Amino acid sequence: MNRLVKIGFALLLIGIGVSIAFGIISGEGISSFYKAEDYELRELTYSADEFSSIDLFLDNKQVIILPSESDEIILSFYESEKSWMDVTLSGTSLEIQNEQLWYADFFIGFDFFNLSTYNKFYLYLPTTEIYNLYVDTSNGSIEVSDLSVFDELNLNSSNGEVTLINVTALHSVLVDTSNGKIILNNVEALVIEVETSNGAIEGSSILAESIDCYTSNGPISMQVEGNFDDYFVSLNTINGKLYIDDGEVVVNQYHTTLENEIKLRTSNGTIRLNFTN
Repeated sequence: MNRLVKIGFALLLIGIGVSIAFGIISGEGISSFYKAEDYELRELTYSADEFSSIDLFLDNKQVIILPSESDEIILSFYESEKSWMDVTLSGTSLEIQNEQLWYADFFIGFDFFNLSTYNKFYLYLPTTEIYNLYVDTSNGSIEVSDLSVFDELNLNSSNGEVTLINVTALHSVLVDTSNGKIILNNVEALVIEVETSNGAIEGSSILAESIDCYTSNGPISMQVEGNFDDYFVSLNTINGKLYIDDGEVVVNQYHTTLENEIKLRTSNGTIRLNFTN
């Protein structure tokens, strides 16, 4: 049985190789599998208050979230016969699920640069409502800019950088990526938790009652709006140095009785924590 599977897989690879060879001979190359005309731009538009919860489950997509220039929720993305979106509406919740043929990832890997335009997913949010937003994407970055419309913001990427600029949430900002840098600039929430398994964490103008940052392999740099004396501070690194307000320290915990807290942890990298006041 295993031999038959191996033979079948070998024949499949041979067929793919022959198809690619003919594509190269014809001058179309690998992109003959995915041409621009295979993709169609699709836009979905909803009223600002139609949904309070939006969940995005995407594959091989760069997700870009920006303010809407109209009083509408707008989703903009490309679809093809090989990769499309399933849209589910349920009460005040909107869910987008990316579906694609099993072999689509194989060719996307070959022609990544030509397909970068078609792998972008845009979400535009009105500034008049409050939303819970959950994003999960594989092999793609996430960017959120100039939005103060969130109650809970939860961003996950299995292999990509996550960037937040000028973002406010009433409750929480949660960021998790398995392989990429996390950048926060002018981000405010009651709770901010960020984690990456292989990348640096950089934060500037951060305001929160609870800040928790962890990376298994990379440095952490965090600038917090406030005073050092107002936070329980815990810094932990296995292989690196600790700095508070640009001065190296050897004590890793301060003000242990305070409720507001800053926890910065890395197993391999230097930690720098600075306060604005």
